[in-house]
Order: sequence, then C-alpha cells, then structure tokens
Amino acid sequence: MEQRNTRSFGLVWLGLVLILSAWATRTSHGVIDIDLWHQLSLARETAQLGAVPQTDSYAYTPTITPLVHHEWGAGIIEYWALSLAGAAGIVALTFSSLAAACFFAVACAWRQKADERILALAGIIVAPLFAMGFQPVRAQAYSLVFLAALLFLIELDRQGVRWALFAWCPVFVLWVNCHASYVLAFAILGIYWLTSLWERRRSFHILGVMALCSGLMAVNPYGLAMYPYMWRALRMPRTMVDEWSPVWHGRFAPLLRPFLISVALVVYSVWQRGGGFFKRTASAQPAATILLMAYGGMHIKLLPYFAIVFLAYFPGLFGETKVGVRVSAILTRNRNAVRVTWALVMLVAIAGLWMLRFWTVQVPDHGDVASYPVGAVDYLARESFKGNLMTQFNEGAYISWKLYPRVRVSVDSRYEAVYPEWLIPLNETAYGAGDWRAFVARYPTDVILTRRGSVMESALAGAWKQVYRDGAYSLFARPGIELPVVDNGTQTFNGTLP
Repeated sequence: MEQRNTRSFGLVWLGLVLILSAWATRTSHGVIDIDLWHQLSLARETAQLGAVPQTDSYAYTPTITPLVHHEWGAGIIEYWALSLAGAAGIVALTFSSLAAACFFAVACAWRQKADERILALAGIIVAPLFAMGFQPVRAQAYSLVFLAALLFLIELDRQGVRWALFAWCPVFVLWVNCHASYVLAFAILGIYWLTSLWERRRSFHILGVMALCSGLMAVNPYGLAMYPYMWRALRMPRTMVDEWSPVWHGRFAPLLRPFLISVALVVYSVWQRGGGFFKRTASAQPAATILLMAYGGMHIKLLPYFAIVFLAYFPGLFGETKVGVRVSAILTRNRNAVRVTWALVMLVAIAGLWMLRFWTVQVPDHGDVASYPVGAVDYLARESFKGNLMTQFNEGAYISWKLYPRVRVSVDSRYEAVYPEWLIPLNETAYGAGDWRAFVARYPTDVILTRRGSVMESALAGAWKQVYRDGAYSLFARPGIELPVVDNGTQTFNGTLP
C-alpha cells in the first residue's frame, strides 16, 4: 500500500510540474523578469572584484550606504547558470525551482496521508496563482522552494522526526542570501509554536530554532547591516509597484476567481472539520498557516506563497470533511477513468509547453509582462555613449546590465535595497507629469529615455534633441551632447540574453 501511494504521488507530482510549468510559461510568455538584470550585474561585479560590493555604482542619483542587496545569492546562481549554458541555463533554473517547490509541497501533503487525487485537483485550482512566481527567473522562485521545504520539515517534526527543524537552519541561511521574503519563515514557525502550545505538544525547540534563525540572519556578506535593512524594508510603502497591489487590481483581476475559490474551500474545510482551528487537534497548525497566507495572498506578490501553502495543506484538511470523503469515494470507484483523465491532462500540458516554446526566453521592447529599450540600448552601445541616463523603474536594470560602466541610470527596480524612500516616486512623478526640468537640474543628466507617446516624450519635444526613436522608445540628449539622429519609425525589437 505504501509503495502504491508513493508511486501515485510521484505521478501526481510529475503531472503538476507539467501543468504548473505550462501555466508559468503562458503567464510570463518567457519574458525575462526585470530583476534578473540587476542580479546579474551585481554577480558580474562581484566576480570582477572578488567580493560582494558594499556600495552602489550603477546609479548617478543618491543611494543608500551600506548597500544590502538581499538577492545577491540569487544573482550568483543565475550568473553561473548563464555562464555555463546561456539562456538555456536561465530556463533550467526556472523549471527546476518550480519542480522543487512542487516536490516539497507534494511531499508535505503525502506525509499527511492526503488523497493524491484531491492534491491533483488542488494543484489545478491554484495553478494560475502558483505560476506568478516563476517568470524567468525570479529570486522569488527560490523563496518558494525554501518555503515548501520548511512546510515539509515542520510536518516531519510534527510526526516526531527530531532533527527535522534543526536541519532547517542551513536552508534558512541560503534563503537569507537569496531573497528577503525569508521573514516569512518566522511567521510560519511562530504559528507552529503557538499551535503546538494550543495542542499541548512540545514546543520549546521551536523557539530555539527561531532564536537560532534570528542570529543566522547575520550570515551574509553585509553582516549585521541586514537587521536595519529588513526593518526599513518591511516598513517601506510599495504603492508604486504593481505587484504589491490587491489581487483584484487592474490586469491581475483574473486571478481573483481562483484565489476566492481556494479560500472558500479552505474556510469550508476548517469549518466542517468540527471547528478544528479552535479545538486542540492536529489540524490547527495547517489551518492557521493557510489562513494567514490567504490574508497575505490578497496582495499579488504573495499569491504564489499562498499557492504553495494551499498545495501542501489543503488536501489533508479537505480530505477529512464530508464532501472530501465523498469526492475521494467517487474518485476511487472511477479509478481507471481518473488515471486516463490525468494522463490526458499531462499530454495536454506537454503539448502546451511545446506550443509555447518553453525553452526560449524573450526580451521584448513592448508587451504586457515587461518591456525593455532594446533598440535604444543598442544605439547607445554603437555610439559608445558615456554618461548619465534618466530612465524608469522597469528599464534601469536592463540598461545597467548592457551598458555599465559607461552608463549610469537614475533608478532601477532595486527599490528599497539601494534607493532612499523618496527617490523612485520622485523619478516616476517626473515621468508621469513630464516635469523633467527640476529632476535634471537636481541630478545632472545627459540623455533621457522615454516611451513613445508618453507625457514625458511630449514635454521633451523641442527642449532637448531627439536623437533616437523606434516603435517603443525615444532618446533625448541635452544640449551639448553630440549624438547622431536615428529614426527607426515604428520598428520594434526583441533582445537577447546575455
């Protein structure tokens, strides 16, 4: 029986990896994540210096000292993969991290003796939410792996495996050096400790692990500077970053339906298990954890984290409800039909991956996911331009990767890691209102990058010389900068990695 369950869970894991990979490819269109560029730039500089830099050299505007780039480890991984295999290395990182996160979530559900068929249904429900974390390749993807690993180790600890939580500590150090969302570990462990007290189970060792992890936060190239950085980062508003908007916001609104369905199923499961969240039962910790992440999941950025917790805990919660028992019975009676259906679903996912050309990455100059000034950057590179380039949040890191050290940017997507709280809103307001004069008077600028048809482009017309334009971007040079005029009309470009 155990062997059969292991094999069937393996097939569910494989099917979910295919389904989730297809969703991730469909969601991202293979477009490189905006943060990959600054991670690669930092890794390249680290390799050249032989140490992680403690100050910023990419911006000509004010930056924070000491610098704490919480994604430096992710950049090292990606730089190594890119050096080893080119763009294929980035693709491999994306899908291997997805498979690993899915593995630990499935393993957690398996340890709870959840019905693997309910697990498969759970994965299908949250696939659009899960896929949000796997654009090629986000540092957040590693966080999802670490979160799933933590849930699995907690489940081992709940079942009496004494070493499990202490094995978490070296994993935590990796998380600290890859992405700042490691703070979620304290929330997850805190819930585990509180519910263990509630259930009258041993709990002192959980506090010990949390205390140890608090000290391990300093195991990074920036040392104790990590603590004030995290205090600042957690309090910093992110109103100008779309991903920190509510789940019903703008282009992300289609995600609201699967999110609400999954939350409703969780609430039903907790309620129907006889008030398991309020009674001293083993369901308290999974229920409290998943409800906490449901609250966090109201922000788009945290939806993939909710999806991981849902995948790990929901099948076990739902499987013991009246409806869950009935669903399991129906699926058991129709075992062969379920197997054929799952095989067909896997084939559809494989076909989808092939049609979407999952092995490719995109660096477009226009699109809904992300866009980069490919033609404008190529123009500046050809002309060997050297100077300060005013740009926006999304494009700055791409420019640094392609043109540093000759070109420095006004801002990029490193946000709280590098810039004062007021700087990026000031930069973006200048673009939104076309009020560029005050900004360049304060921070001497040689060339300004704008999107075609923007307020900024109209405001610059006639004041500075338009030296380049294509179908997506324009470049304006200040008086005294000698650059040839290139007009590519409505032509668009697709860049390359690296």
